[in-house]
Amino acid sequence: VKVGGNSQDNAGSFFKVGWQSCARTDKGVSAVGNVVGVKVNLDPELLTKVNAVLPDDIRVFEIARVTRSFSPKNHCTSRRYIYTLPVSILCKDGESYSDKKKELFQQTMNQYLGTHKYHNFTNRKGPNDFSNPASARHLISIEVTDTLSYEGGDWVQVILQGQSFVYNQIRKMMGLAIMIVRHSASASVVSALFTKRKRWVPMAPALGLFLERAFFDFYNERAKSPSSPLTFETSQEARRTFKESVIIPSMVSQNAKEETFKHWLEEILPLDVDAMVVEEGEDDLYDGRAGKVAGRQLRADKALEGSSHNTEAESEQTAAPQATQVIETAESL
Repeated sequence: VKVGGNSQDNAGSFFKVGWQSCARTDKGVSAVGNVVGVKVNLDPELLTKVNAVLPDDIRVFEIARVTRSFSPKNHCTSRRYIYTLPVSILCKDGESYSDKKKELFQQTMNQYLGTHKYHNFTNRKGPNDFSNPASARHLISIEVTDTLSYEGGDWVQVILQGQSFVYNQIRKMMGLAIMIVRHSASASVVSALFTKRKRWVPMAPALGLFLERAFFDFYNERAKSPSSPLTFETSQEARRTFKESVIIPSMVSQNAKEETFKHWLEEILPLDVDAMVVEEGEDDLYDGRAGKVAGRQLRADKALEGSSHNTEAESEQTAAPQATQVIETAESL
């Protein structure tokens, strides 16, 4: 309203402007490539005007005209997330992040590729049931990057692209993978979590995760003038700059101040990764000290859920209001 994109009559009503986002994120998770559908008044200067009234850590990168039936959530064919973490949590005291560690990290992440049941990677009712079709998710690609240097420290990124993700899925995928690599356990531990038996999985901090980009392949094949294909090529450099100058420095700074990953690791350390692979019929996942750790972390996970109002990407598809514009946005939390 302030910049003339909408009338005062529509102010304060998401329904009236047809607002819908492509993906929603957990509390503490950032986004550099979310897509929002909203009805606005066309103005060649709207992009500049909107950014002029936004804080520096919230940006709109592109505004594109779309079809009347466009839904950023339902027309999205896949989403790409990046998880950034310090290499120190992948190594025990006295160890270094070697090529062998990186190879194990990639092998572990590769276990997630394809279609699997992620009922053990969420506490959301529905997808947490093995028999529920909503528990099945498809991962298209996963890449573990080379070591990166930020603020004098060594970090590594995991780039994940999938059709959609259930509540807390990526953070639990990362939590399990971190522990496998740290303890040099077998990557096959992951496949045990896709079976029917319920198991607890550690959930990595929200701090390292951000939504990098959304893809609209099927929509783009059918998009006709005056609508535009949603490729986001014109904002590619701006998004990269925002990621490198705002989002990642914010993550690194917050971790340095609050020691987020260090405190998380202290809670997880006694966990026996190999004990996660149990035989059918056994009553307990863990015994002794490790069992107490699992129980304490499960309570912590539930507490985190209570403070998280959104999801990495919604697990259920719902009807959406029509949108006539799409705005690609970025924000750092």
